[in-house]
Amino acid sequence: PEVATRDEAPSPLAHAIVLLEYVTLGTELRRVVSVIKQRETSHLLTVREFMLTSAGLKVDASAASAEAILAGPEGPLSARNRKQRPVPKG
Repeated sequence: PEVATRDEAPSPLAHAIVLLEYVTLGTELRRVVSVIKQRETSHLLTVREFMLTSAGLKVDASAASAEAILAGPEGPLSARNRKQRPVPKG
């Protein structure tokens, strides 16, 4: 989905940009999260699986499950369906 802004890119408007993705693995829907940009602080550039539980949001401590999800049964998802996204500056 697109967001209409007066600026050409939403990057200058946000302190942090978090990308949430849904990946279908067989008949199961899995979720992954990555931090695209975070101002004035360093952040990990890894993708992590996250789950919505009765206790709230749980982000996996390891990137291994996200790597397995994105690899999928037919090879790396990045080579098949994922679009390369530029990392915003700032």
